[in-house]
Parts: sequence; C-alpha cells; structure tokens
Amino acid sequence: MDYGKKIIELRELKGWTQYRLYKETGISQANLSRFENGLITPGADMLQKICTTLGVSMAEFDDNLAQRAINLGDNLDLSDERKAALESLKGMTPEEQTRRLVNMYEKLKNLPLDQQKALESIINHLSSLK
Repeated sequence: MDYGKKIIELRELKGWTQYRLYKETGISQANLSRFENGLITPGADMLQKICTTLGVSMAEFDDNLAQRAINLGDNLDLSDERKAALESLKGMTPEEQTRRLVNMYEKLKNLPLDQQKALESIINHLSSLK
C-alpha cells in the first residue's frame, strides 16, 4: 500500500493543506512530507494519529490491513492451537477480522514503549520473510 498517496487523498478530501494536518496532528511538517512522498512509512502510532485526525479508522485507511496481518500468520511455525485460531480468523468476515485486529492493536499500544518496539521489530522481521 502507498501510505503517502492515501494520506494525501484523505487530507485533500477534507480540503486540508499539509500545514493544516501538521497543526491538527502535532506531527512535524517535515515528517508529514516524508510520509506523503514515500520516503518513510509512518509507524502505527503516527498512522493512528493521522487517521483519527482525518476522521477515518485504520481499517478504512487500509482496507487490506486485516488480510495482510492474517497472511503473516501463514509464514509462522505455529502450535496446533494457534493454527486453529488463525483458521478461525480466516473464516470471519473482513469487518470482524478488522475489529479483532484493531482490538489487538489497542491492547498492544498500552504496553511499555520498550515492549512495543520489541514487538514491532519481531513483526517487521516476520513480514520480511518469504
């Protein structure tokens, strides 16, 4: 997904300039510019702040969010119990999948910052596996 294009699209739908988004989110204008130009990808916390400010959910921002997260599970060596849970998730509607994953995100963002960063590193590593 091209996060930059999506941020621009949603920002422009509101009739906002990049400067207005910067003022509303508190994210530096330099970082917003980098996001929009695809130079860096916003972290989950920044993306959540942008989505909230623009009045969309993370699921609305990225309609493939749930599917991409589920696909990560296919590359993992999971216990039988976790494989069954993943299969159950795959059988849900996209709306229910998204609701479950957003719920998980809400739990994770309440972890201490060092634990969040550790989990982010693990997830980034797992998502890079083919």
